[in-house]
Amino acid sequence: EELEKEIKDHKVSIVGFFQPGDEQKERGSFRRTAGQLFTEYQFIEVIVDNDEAEVLQAQDADLGTIKMFKVVGDERQSVFYENEVISRRRLTNWIDKNVPWFVRELNGSHSVFSNEKENYRSLAVLTMYLDYENEEKKHNLISTLETIAESFRERIVFTYMDGNTERYSDIFERWGIDSSTLPVMMLSDPTREDMYKYEGDEINEIAIGEFCNAFLNHELKPFVIKQTIPENNDSKVKTVVHDTWRSIVHDPSSDVVVFFYLPLSVCSHCVKFLELYEKIVEDI
Repeated sequence: EELEKEIKDHKVSIVGFFQPGDEQKERGSFRRTAGQLFTEYQFIEVIVDNDEAEVLQAQDADLGTIKMFKVVGDERQSVFYENEVISRRRLTNWIDKNVPWFVRELNGSHSVFSNEKENYRSLAVLTMYLDYENEEKKHNLISTLETIAESFRERIVFTYMDGNTERYSDIFERWGIDSSTLPVMMLSDPTREDMYKYEGDEINEIAIGEFCNAFLNHELKPFVIKQTIPENNDSKVKTVVHDTWRSIVHDPSSDVVVFFYLPLSVCSHCVKFLELYEKIVEDI
């Protein structure tokens, strides 16, 4: 019962079934692996005297075996270490290959990969902004991410965060996203620094899978952050946005000077220079 409780309280538990004594090579390898990975996963030693112990029978295990218990979505799964030789390197590789694939909550205080393996940094990142006020829908979508993540192992990592948090309001505004339409799903490609936004009406397991596959098959167009075209743009200093860049800046009949600036909330100096810039143009 104690083992069942410990397993139930953790997403991943690696359990070794051993006899008493520290002289066993297998047990030593298990402990060295636990010392390396204890901050990421729970390791448990079960010490029993004989093969007939009740805990071994309950877990369908033998002395000297190692078993992983993991939660994927709403399903609890288990898998045995099957290599005849137990060593720290082989056990670590087995754990890496069998733990649930990367699904993490981000709270803004750390990066996606702050405590993770360096080779994850080259992978695409799917981020889902959730409505944390809708607890049932939040739980269902996180469970869906955990379920589908294995299908994209070592290709896409999955993250989620509270889309109601005020820190994201500026991001949504810049992206032209209505924050009342949560959840919002985005994919970023670190190799090209491109961002892709899911444009469908409903986010479910099928939609997430199709979105990820379309990205991997290069079928998505990058999401472009752009402002709307100004209604009145007849002054000497024209506002250029994404959709008017080519027609104004590339106009063969005119020489064009373009001033790039950040909004007041980011750069007060830019806005002050813009005022001077407009005044100079009016005097020309």
